[in-house]
Amino acid sequence: MADNDETTVVSPLPGDPKSPDDDQSNDVIDQIIDWGTDSADIQATIAGRRSVQGQPGDDITTVFPAEGGFNGSGGQAQRPGAEPGYIPPGLRGQGNNMRGQDSPYSTTVRIDKQQKRSRAPWAIALICVVALCAIALIVFLPKTQSGSAESNSASASASSQPAEASSDASASSDSQDAAKSSESSEVAESSGSAEEPKEDVIAVMDSVDEYSWEDLSKISDEISAASSESEAIDIAKSYHLCTNDGTLDGTQVKEVEFVNGVQAEVIVAGFWHDDKSDGSGKAGITFMFKDAETSHAMNETDTNSGGWESSDMRAWLDSSWKPMLPEDLRDAIVPVDKLTNNVGTADSADVVTVTSDELWLFSGRELNGYIDWYASDDMNPACDDVLNAEGEQYQLFRDTNVVSGSPNPILERVDWGDKKTFWWQRSAGPAGTTDFRSVLQKGDPGNQGSGASNEYGVIPGFCI
Repeated sequence: MADNDETTVVSPLPGDPKSPDDDQSNDVIDQIIDWGTDSADIQATIAGRRSVQGQPGDDITTVFPAEGGFNGSGGQAQRPGAEPGYIPPGLRGQGNNMRGQDSPYSTTVRIDKQQKRSRAPWAIALICVVALCAIALIVFLPKTQSGSAESNSASASASSQPAEASSDASASSDSQDAAKSSESSEVAESSGSAEEPKEDVIAVMDSVDEYSWEDLSKISDEISAASSESEAIDIAKSYHLCTNDGTLDGTQVKEVEFVNGVQAEVIVAGFWHDDKSDGSGKAGITFMFKDAETSHAMNETDTNSGGWESSDMRAWLDSSWKPMLPEDLRDAIVPVDKLTNNVGTADSADVVTVTSDELWLFSGRELNGYIDWYASDDMNPACDDVLNAEGEQYQLFRDTNVVSGSPNPILERVDWGDKKTFWWQRSAGPAGTTDFRSVLQKGDPGNQGSGASNEYGVIPGFCI
């Protein structure tokens, strides 16, 4: 088919399988649409029979076959046997050279301007609606997801023909609604993504005991990130883990219930003191048990060979004591490096090496500070060097003025029967072969060696 400026003139015969009945006078465009065939198919079907095409005012000669030919005069084409004045549907024009029905003839017709037809308006509207739907699927939906559907809809609407106004208005309205929905969704998503997850805020309690081990572990991480011990103490002070002036006096206590139901207490011994074994920095908080909940020998026999590292006590703490702790405490404990004479008899600090421990006993140096137990002993002058290499004094003992050779209440411990007891240090006696250092019943951390097989109180320390 041609565009709007062209006209196709068709005169179908009765009985033609693709034509209407003889008494039907539909115009050409209606016939083509009713037949449901596009212009190329129609022309191919009726080419050379009763089809002309051209512009208004054109003179076109068409050859008609003998069968069903047209006769006529006086400027009108007429089919044989038709009533006078019958004009085949779709054929308008002036004819000449009319010949008989039984032989082919030709006629020249001038396409009348009245025959010029535009496509039916509803057909155009239908095509436009289909086009708009395609545009909506191809253009609008992806743009809606990016929040720009409204502007794309406006562009599509501006490019449409006037005849599509009502369809455009509907499509534009739909796309605007989609755009608003998309914008609302994006705002919600943006609002959700902009709201950063809130970090856990730990409520400040009045005492150590009021915190859970999980909360203390988080506070310990914060303390661990400090750049110095003084900064770490300031953080601890803000959580009431020490006194208002930042000191420790033995009243910073937290209750612990062993898995067998036994009640015990632990005391804060220091902040930012021990090195974590994983190399990530300082452990934030160090605790020690307040009293001796049990007793145990350092070794089965009176020997200090292998020092702390090879002792029965160290293995027993790991295999028997640790499993008795409540699960939330076990989860909070971190292994730390402990410096100890791991040889036994020694006269040089070179014998001091590192072990990684979750539970451990305190060394003489960690309790006393500087040690001079062997200063007057001409035979073992280097033994003090060995003991002084086993770490540094904890804040608790520094703040409570623990000194070598002087009893101090902060070091007094009782056993499970509330009796004052001796308790073990992890330091091997460097001048002998059988003993480890211990703290006396009155809290004297001095030069008191005891045979390794003695059953003394056990006061472990740990870090979180």
